[in-house]
Amino acid sequence: MTTRTQISIVTEAALEKVVVEEIVRLGADSYTTAEVRGRGPRQSDRLGPQEYRAVRIEVLCDSSAGETIVSRLSERYFRGYSMTITRSEVSVLHSHTS
Repeated sequence: MTTRTQISIVTEAALEKVVVEEIVRLGADSYTTAEVRGRGPRQSDRLGPQEYRAVRIEVLCDSSAGETIVSRLSERYFRGYSMTITRSEVSVLHSHTS
């Protein structure tokens, strides 16, 4: 079992590629992406969940990389884009040998 930082990023689908490239460059050990639907404070009432395309990017990394990733993404994207980031410490169990 290993302790890692888990970062969950929910953002506009159009940002997926650039955010993934950035988190890898900043030290993410691994990541997973998925299309998601939902509602947040930046969506207009006229948009249904199917009209707003979003992705969730789950990241595992060490705590230092986690701080860097959260800082960089919040500085770069919070102003102009819909993005929510959560961060927590997790215990990781592997089904394979690293």
